[in-house]
Amino acid sequence: MEPQLNHPDQSQLLRLITFIDLTSLDNCDTETTIKKLIEKANSGCLGSYPAAVCTFANFGDLVRKNLNTSIKTAVVGSCFPSSQTLSTAKIAEAELISQTAIDELDIVINRGVFFDEKYDLISHEISQIKSALKEKTLKVILETGDLKTEKSIKLASEIAINAGADFI
Repeated sequence: MEPQLNHPDQSQLLRLITFIDLTSLDNCDTETTIKKLIEKANSGCLGSYPAAVCTFANFGDLVRKNLNTSIKTAVVGSCFPSSQTLSTAKIAEAELISQTAIDELDIVINRGVFFDEKYDLISHEISQIKSALKEKTLKVILETGDLKTEKSIKLASEIAINAGADFI
């Protein structure tokens, strides 16, 4: 049975669904739990479907194989969510992910490097990850709660966009 929405702004609520990534990043995810997530996405809500299904990278091909083709497949990587590892490891992982059937890779900006004001390192890392992905979409998550100030958020946004992020 399809859910019922009895709200005066139902069309707006249904439109909002199309901007949301249906996500599971549970450390205990299994093929079974991810298939349930895919079923939920494929069912939609009153004809509205999420923008993407987002999982860990090891589930990317499973998602793409079973997901309605109008819904994007997104995965997280590059030491998500801390981003605290070697740049070469993040870039190598992006290269491996680029060989899968996913549409989008979501990464988190390295806030420690940002706070050290090594902006060129952040820019280089994002640029290299984007290059490794080839035609796939790169989302850079800024973790604005950690950045705290409008000035820091603006600077991190500019760095990510100028380095090749498709969106933030």
